[in-house]
Amino acid sequence: MLENMDVKKRADWPDYDDRMAHLEIRMGELQRQCRKMGVPIAIIFEGFEASGKGTMIGKMIQPLDPRGFQVFTMEKETEEERMRPYLWRYATRMPEKGRIHIFDCCWYRGYEKELAAEEINRFEQQYTDDGVVIIKFFLAITKKEQKKRLTALEEDENTRWRVTKKDWQENKDFDDCLQKYDAMLVQTDTSNAPWTVVEAMDKKYALCKIMTTIVRRLEMAVKARGEKASPSGAGNDILEEDLRSGVLRGVDLSLTLEPEIYKRKRKDLQKRLAALHNKMYLERVPVVLAFEGWDAAGKGGAIKRLTQCIDPRGYEVIPIASPNDVEKSHQCTERLGKIPSLFVAILAEVPEEGTSGNF
Repeated sequence: MLENMDVKKRADWPDYDDRMAHLEIRMGELQRQCRKMGVPIAIIFEGFEASGKGTMIGKMIQPLDPRGFQVFTMEKETEEERMRPYLWRYATRMPEKGRIHIFDCCWYRGYEKELAAEEINRFEQQYTDDGVVIIKFFLAITKKEQKKRLTALEEDENTRWRVTKKDWQENKDFDDCLQKYDAMLVQTDTSNAPWTVVEAMDKKYALCKIMTTIVRRLEMAVKARGEKASPSGAGNDILEEDLRSGVLRGVDLSLTLEPEIYKRKRKDLQKRLAALHNKMYLERVPVVLAFEGWDAAGKGGAIKRLTQCIDPRGYEVIPIASPNDVEKSHQCTERLGKIPSLFVAILAEVPEEGTSGNF
């Protein structure tokens, strides 16, 4: 998710100032409308150290009425908070109806250490079920950019105190941290509280994306409660294609392997897969491998190479095409009844009628 993102996007739009002016007006309008309707809003900022969370919060709140929001910095626990369950300090700071609470770091700092993803999801679910709008941002930068920003902060005597050994350790272990953050985002990205990953190399671009997302989510919240958006919201189609997080756009499709290296690696991996398949069967662990992709992307070929080394009695390949009339009359889980519970099930799209497949 993070590895394939193009975090170097820039706000090179000639109408940038006009966009921001419009967003500032809309945010102020929507704050007043949500306060009148009693809509509680929690805005979460997470990300790499020195990715600009404080800067973004400072600029984002400028259009808002200061009487209607509060910013919480949650990095350090008090002695009383350490005596309580981990989530207590956050639960006591969730917004009341009509208010906006902004968190600079939040319960995700306890991910893996104190909390599992399931606990975080349940915690957020109970609030969104009760009407709280949770907007989550993760600010992403490169290792090189993080080092540059930390160095600049450390060289300035006015900001030197903000840089800690922990910050430099994260830069040193950047790749490991990237993997942990990526797992956190994937496991806690839910329909009721989705993540927005912000490419934060360019601060103008990051701010525009953050404010655009907030405006869009608040308009959705107003609409969901059966209210009409303010009149000046007409034509507010600012979330253009260049602001969307395109994971696939960052994938390098030119990567190749030399034939000899490929054959050697494939042989070794197939041996490992065969051994693991036997262990999974003995432990009665069900496994589903799902393949999606463009037509002619090679899904069938990949499946064929996977199954070459596996005992054919222990897996099944199940093509999942468009649902038929019978399947459409049931819930979507009805189709999952086709998947064996104690076997390796490999799913793939089937070619459209009249076309040839590669499996």
